[in-house]
Amino acid sequence: MGGIVSLLDERATEKILAVRQRLDEELGVQTPFRNHYPHFSYQVAARYDAEQLSEAIDGLASGRDPFVVRTNGIGVFSDSEPLIVYVPVIRDADLSRFHSRVWDEGKSAGTDLQDYYSPRRWTPHITLAPVDRAKLPSVMELLSEYSFYWDVQIENVAAITGDAPHRKVEHRTPLGGDAGSAQG
Repeated sequence: MGGIVSLLDERATEKILAVRQRLDEELGVQTPFRNHYPHFSYQVAARYDAEQLSEAIDGLASGRDPFVVRTNGIGVFSDSEPLIVYVPVIRDADLSRFHSRVWDEGKSAGTDLQDYYSPRRWTPHITLAPVDRAKLPSVMELLSEYSFYWDVQIENVAAITGDAPHRKVEHRTPLGGDAGSAQG
């Protein structure tokens, strides 16, 4: 499994990791993502050709300046078991255009692309944790102590590969910067 993503800025990363830690320590919600690269995904596939993926990421990053995304509260994907609790990223016109570009340029590098990341279905989000239905009320009570209305500076496009908890950043390029200059 792999994906084309943007890693979050330091401030948002610290917030996400702190919430994941509390969910684990106080409620026993053990997320395979607890210490892994807070991000949001543009595209996910079963497999990517590493060279084609790196070229696509470098091209996407060089043609885009850093930008800000806004988050808005808490969401739950209820069509999976366990449920997925996440922080929604507001999908504005600019982010949608960039996502469409990522989708188009990345699709030739991947096989078995996950359709729910396609431009017509994409719901940008930052995953907090998979949650058993029985624990959802306690999780929501804990999360209600936080504000999830953030401005997040996005400064990169990256490739994450592997399944949780063994994910790693394979390639990361700063937006508007030198191609591949910040390898993962």
